[in-house]
Amino acid sequence: MFRTMVIGLLMILPGLSKAQVSNTSSPYSFSGVGQLNYQGFAAQRAAGYIGRTTRDKGTFSFTNPASYSALEFADMEFSASYNSVVQSSELQNRTYTNGTFDYIALGLPVIEGKLGLTIGLVPYSNAGYLLSEDVVEDSNNIEYIYEGAGAINRIYVGAGMEVLKGLSVGVNVGYDFGNIRRSKDKRYENTSDIFSFQDINETKYRGVGIDGGVQYSVQGNGGLTTVFGASASFGRNLNAENHQIFRTYNSLGNFIVDTLIDITYAKQALKIPLGYGLALQTGKSEKWGFGFEYAAQEWSTFEDISGIIGFNDMSSYSAGGFFQWLSPTIDRATLGKLEGFVKTLRISAGVRYEKGYMQFNDQEIEEFGISFGLGIPMLKKITLASGKVPVVSMLNLTAEWIQRGTTDNELIQEDLIRISVGLNFNDKWFIKRKFQ
Repeated sequence: MFRTMVIGLLMILPGLSKAQVSNTSSPYSFSGVGQLNYQGFAAQRAAGYIGRTTRDKGTFSFTNPASYSALEFADMEFSASYNSVVQSSELQNRTYTNGTFDYIALGLPVIEGKLGLTIGLVPYSNAGYLLSEDVVEDSNNIEYIYEGAGAINRIYVGAGMEVLKGLSVGVNVGYDFGNIRRSKDKRYENTSDIFSFQDINETKYRGVGIDGGVQYSVQGNGGLTTVFGASASFGRNLNAENHQIFRTYNSLGNFIVDTLIDITYAKQALKIPLGYGLALQTGKSEKWGFGFEYAAQEWSTFEDISGIIGFNDMSSYSAGGFFQWLSPTIDRATLGKLEGFVKTLRISAGVRYEKGYMQFNDQEIEEFGISFGLGIPMLKKITLASGKVPVVSMLNLTAEWIQRGTTDNELIQEDLIRISVGLNFNDKWFIKRKFQ
């Protein structure tokens, strides 16, 4: 059955990879490569975005490819989210909603608990905004309109291996691709005597990059395990091909008058800077865990094609954990009773703070988030030569509140509610059959 799912994943990845629909409505995706997405699963979002210390036989984290080495079951991961955001300024409030695809990934144990391979598709960044400003120039009413949409996606393959007892290393090779379209209109209202202007820039991005990670786990007394995790994105060159159209149009008749520029410029190499993260987690395997994580990326070295705004080094701090009563001895009779079902739930929570990589009006954009999640187990038992073995998959429900930006200095504050539904589906990859 799981081999059928693998074939299905390989068939749908090309179709998903062509989707360039924006997953954001944020003005803070105005420049650069847009708004960056968290590279983790729903269960890791629920625990405060902590993923670099994930070591589990039934799941993994592509924020640290060393985690692949812990896999003992084949694992399919998928998530989608619903977002509701209120944007507040000194003048008005607006509300937007959208649905998003978060990721799809597959992990396979080559040597159980020693060597694992993964493949997946994840949105790297998104751009999606519509901003307007009304001004009066020389007795003319003018509306400036700024609009953007698009995404950069990432397809990756990775491997993780335990090289010494307790020490694992891993690597991802990713291919980034996507288009982002940004436009600026200078629209003269209520007149046909003066032509309006529209400047459209569509940029096609392509690039290959490598990420690496390491994990070291120490077994303590009473089943206590401490995991140290570190990972780095070694930077990558994104080839950016920009197509510009500059034209005039009649705002009343809504028709194009003349196209003054229609040109595709030579490709530019955008250097995505070095990023790294450190994390520490302690806990008792499948019972509970609590950890901290720090991540940073040197965006102050980034040079955007537009050159409109400045960039600063990005950093984030996270703390979170989980608790569950889940036991490998649970059975369907236990899950069938309300009291037994509740005792199998996995509860997660976390907080985080982030300083973003863009500056607006010379002000850094900060973000604060609180997350909470429930993991609902789905039990399956398979028969091996050693007997029946329970395989526990998870339906992960995650709720987040995120506040980004400020209303000071003519900026916009965003209050976002995100509800994510993630599926963690485990099964055995190969089962050796015996005939008598």
